[in-house]
Amino acid sequence: METLAFRHRLFFLDSLEWTTETAEISGDEYRHIRVLRPRPGDRVALTNGKGLFALCRLESLDKEQCRGVIEKKEDIPPYPARITLAFAPTKRDKWEWLVEKATENGVISFVPLITRRNREYTKEFSGKAERFEKIIRGAVKQSKRAWLPAMAPALALDKEIDFFTKFDTIALMNPGGQEFQGYSWEGCRDVIIVVGPEGGWEEEETEAFRKLGARECALGPYILKTETAALKAAFLIQYLCGGE
Repeated sequence: METLAFRHRLFFLDSLEWTTETAEISGDEYRHIRVLRPRPGDRVALTNGKGLFALCRLESLDKEQCRGVIEKKEDIPPYPARITLAFAPTKRDKWEWLVEKATENGVISFVPLITRRNREYTKEFSGKAERFEKIIRGAVKQSKRAWLPAMAPALALDKEIDFFTKFDTIALMNPGGQEFQGYSWEGCRDVIIVVGPEGGWEEEETEAFRKLGARECALGPYILKTETAALKAAFLIQYLCGGE
């Protein structure tokens, strides 16, 4: 379905509400707009990252900001299946790529995991919060989505396993698991995909997920890098749950 943002460049206006009639855009978003060399009368699409699109006709532009009139608004419903991606960062610097591509394809949130095998890398990863926010916002604008994913603080698996009980489905990537088609995904609406570190899960970690009723899923006979496995799992589960 084509949204009103489809034919226009998309930008964030965090203060956008259904009652908003005029827009004032400044900061980074205005700097991005200025690259387009806009003129009064040009139109851009806006989103608040919470499911709302607006079509804005620009009226005045100066060095620091622009102002415009909201002509149309459109509510975008939440995705049929809300996919959260929990992954254990390793030393390879591929996580920006994963977060960008998963956002473009509709993953709604990310959870970095601290496991027994990746503790040494987590501090470095956590220091990139601002960088990841920029990547996520850029991916939302690129893909013309109305929902802005969240990047959660790193979660210590051995202390915060109860975090996973809030999801109706836990999909644990494990080479010893079943094929995805071995499970029924109909009706799964709030799914967390869990991907382990290089070297796989420790037995105690796997057992903790089993006690929560996790579905153990295998990604086939090939050995994939962690970030590749995470993205492949997100695609498959989104499709099987009837998502976009």
